[in-house]
Amino acid sequence: ETGVRFESQRALRMFKKNECIVDFENNRVRFPSYLVEECIRRTPSSFLVKARDPKNNLRFGGNTLYFMCSAGARISDPETGETRVATMKENNEAILISDALENLDYFPSYTPYFEVEGVEPVMLCPTSCAMRLRYSSKVSRGAQSVDTYIWEIQMAQACGAQLLGNMEAASPLSYSEDAINAGFGYAEALFPIYIAGGGVMGGNRTGNNCWCYH
Repeated sequence: ETGVRFESQRALRMFKKNECIVDFENNRVRFPSYLVEECIRRTPSSFLVKARDPKNNLRFGGNTLYFMCSAGARISDPETGETRVATMKENNEAILISDALENLDYFPSYTPYFEVEGVEPVMLCPTSCAMRLRYSSKVSRGAQSVDTYIWEIQMAQACGAQLLGNMEAASPLSYSEDAINAGFGYAEALFPIYIAGGGVMGGNRTGNNCWCYH
């Protein structure tokens, strides 16, 4: 009865075409149970994600278990306790170290640092993705903010790799146009999509993650 809010006319039209109950005025979609069950039935039991180096390809499904590191906001000096923004050199060194760790299977978006000295915020996600593709041969997750997915997809394709495309919801049960556009972009590139509950700073967040493969 609650439904999910999608801030995209393109998405609303797609849901309407596929027999969902769509409230165009409030951007709310309700999914018939038979349609949800059919989507689950069509879901593959596993899928492959291509890395820059084929030996680091990942197959999700079955009894596989992979470890993904998390991103750090700033460098913390263990001697002084002070924190500061990482330089590009330090960012890239952290990628090389992570790439060498045999128990680290893939990278999330904007990793290893949220901020890098000299990089404007609007350019952080594509720059971070470019550095991971350059200095690591492992699978990496893409991002969705401010159309960064457009450039990240092209960079991965130039390397013969795929990204785990990111599409995050925001509480309560909403998908922004940024997230939806990214979802369409990654799907059209035939990249698997990481659908997650995105947190809002200082607020609540949903806790369910799922995978979608197109």
